[in-house]
Amino acid sequence: MRNLTTPLAGLALLSMSGGLLAQTDDTDEQDGQGETIDEILVQASRTNATVASMPNQVTIVTEEQIQRAITVSDSMSSVLENTVPGFSGSSSSQTMRGISLRGGNPLILIDGIPQYVSMFDSNKEANPIDMDFVSKIEVIHGASAVQGIGGTGGVINLVTKTPSDEDGFSQDFTLRLNGDSAFRKDSLSKKLAYTAGWNQGNLNLMFGYSKNYRGMSYDANGDIVGLVRYSGSVADTETDNMMLKANYSTGVHSLTVMHNAYQMKGRRNYSPVTGCHPNRCSPAMLQSAEPGWDDSVHALPPEDDNQALNVDYVNEDLFSWMLVAQYYTSNFDYRFGGATSAFYDDNNPPAPVVGQTAVTSDKNGFRFALSKTFADAVDVTFGFDSSSEETTQWVPHNNMVIIPPTELDQSAPFIYANWSITDRLRVNAGIREVDSKVSIGDFMPIPYYLVRGSGPVTGGYTDSKDTIINYGAMFDITDTISIHASLTEGFELAEVGRVVRNNGVAAGVTLNNDYLAISPNIHENVEFGVRYDDGTTSFEVAVFEQDAPFGNSYEPNEEGLLEISRLATRRDGANALLTRQFSESVGIGISYAHVDAASDTDADGSYDTDLVSLSAGAPDQLKLYLDFPWWGWDARASWIRYEDKAYKNTAYSFEGYEIASLDLTREFDNGATVGIAIQNLFNEQYIDLYSQISNNNNWYVAGVGRTYGISYNQRF
Repeated sequence: MRNLTTPLAGLALLSMSGGLLAQTDDTDEQDGQGETIDEILVQASRTNATVASMPNQVTIVTEEQIQRAITVSDSMSSVLENTVPGFSGSSSSQTMRGISLRGGNPLILIDGIPQYVSMFDSNKEANPIDMDFVSKIEVIHGASAVQGIGGTGGVINLVTKTPSDEDGFSQDFTLRLNGDSAFRKDSLSKKLAYTAGWNQGNLNLMFGYSKNYRGMSYDANGDIVGLVRYSGSVADTETDNMMLKANYSTGVHSLTVMHNAYQMKGRRNYSPVTGCHPNRCSPAMLQSAEPGWDDSVHALPPEDDNQALNVDYVNEDLFSWMLVAQYYTSNFDYRFGGATSAFYDDNNPPAPVVGQTAVTSDKNGFRFALSKTFADAVDVTFGFDSSSEETTQWVPHNNMVIIPPTELDQSAPFIYANWSITDRLRVNAGIREVDSKVSIGDFMPIPYYLVRGSGPVTGGYTDSKDTIINYGAMFDITDTISIHASLTEGFELAEVGRVVRNNGVAAGVTLNNDYLAISPNIHENVEFGVRYDDGTTSFEVAVFEQDAPFGNSYEPNEEGLLEISRLATRRDGANALLTRQFSESVGIGISYAHVDAASDTDADGSYDTDLVSLSAGAPDQLKLYLDFPWWGWDARASWIRYEDKAYKNTAYSFEGYEIASLDLTREFDNGATVGIAIQNLFNEQYIDLYSQISNNNNWYVAGVGRTYGISYNQRF
């Protein structure tokens, strides 16, 4: 792969992050301070880079877009699916398993705080905060290590709200109701979100609280959408979220403290009924649900507790340099759903018992960056990141440990440079040296793995040092046409626990530097792109190829449980976006995303077998929207199409589907805004993406049918 990037080396110094392409409703859209999208600083870049200066694809989702999208569906996955090219949504489960960006895992951040559980890919971190507390979403597409470990598909930074710039007290109140087209009582979801801000002199404070009762969903046939047994579902849950944020600024100094506490738990009104996946049964039966909850059968209801604390200090003139320092903690506790299964038994031979698993991951970190501009042309940023994380998985039913406490200590010095060679040519470069140490104690795999050939694990540690580079260039051909090229690299570890518990060696294994099954993996993303923007019409296209020599892909076994395959993988594809603004209220947009992903199963240098959607993201996507006025309302009609796909040299195929939505918004003179939305406008019956590929009876569920939503927002 590096031979493809040789022409870039002579043009570039290096780059850590990137982004040329910005998707918006209007390419001249302004943020709250009057900046155009292209002028906005991208906080996720760790530098002073704007959208227009970054040499690979970036999408900014504005507060207005977020508010419109959450009237249709208020999960982060749904918001991004409706607004970001190349992002594929998830199943309806709490874990959000199945989300992807360019076919890889995106790293989720809240104000720069990593939500990624580095050593256990639960995808639960995709539900980290209420979207009513988010003012902007920054998406950097493609593998990136700018924020550390985990961004193999890109980086998604959720920027939380701040008080109004005006002195005084402000409040924001939102009431939202959603339900199915038959207005069934058990389908009703009720949400209350409240934020209050106070700004006085050098001090500002922000408080947010939301309460969300989610009902059950129904498919287009009027049948109840089943609860995902093992991972837990968003349906029939109760969510509480509280956010506190404070900032004190004086002179060149600024101190910000943010705490977010998010909790989702099952309400016990419904329990799952197992279906039968068509790859395993004939005829196939969708998973369903029935009223009631029996602790002797279903164990404890799923529960998610996500706590994040962030302390930021900025000094704008430290001996003429700008210092940005951050300390953060991120504590994640998740209890999956339960079932009667021999998987959880601690007797030998296994016998079915009621059980479930839980995961705890505690992370803390410190990082700083110093930046300075030389000769009004060269921006230099250097710094240091350090983090520690401990993750464990156990069975609450019998306290059996599936993965003992596993520790990750990581440090990384870095330096990035941006050079404006001329008014039209800019080059970026960066280098990061990552030192990772993983340690684990002795343990015996559970009987499920023992009877399948695995032996004991002798504890120890592995350490590795990896150099991660990024570089790129952007050239403005004219005032309206720009081109860019870049190489960015992302960094990930294997799921240590999942690998070692299923080691497949009867004599057992020892965790040490010779155990290659858990070696780090570098994803190298090469991208070329072009952009046209005349203020009314914009067209963007980016093509990419991403290689991982020691991949980290997932495949379901004969029982539907995920197993890791560490073969060389390649992802290549393209994203294209066209927008046209005819007037202030009339505009159109169309985006297309394609990705092919395959692995080299016989190590001969050819990528012969397609990765399934568990590891490759969605099939081809086509997304359309039309903005238009309607009787005093601002209306948006949108449509998403996932194409059919057969996966080469596998038994899997995907039957495509399409979803249309309509939302109406109207602002009134008293500060009130009313929104009305219809999701799955034409009531199409479909099986969601993850369900079709999972080969697991407990995941086989239908998509949600036509759903109505209404919201009322009052600012005062």
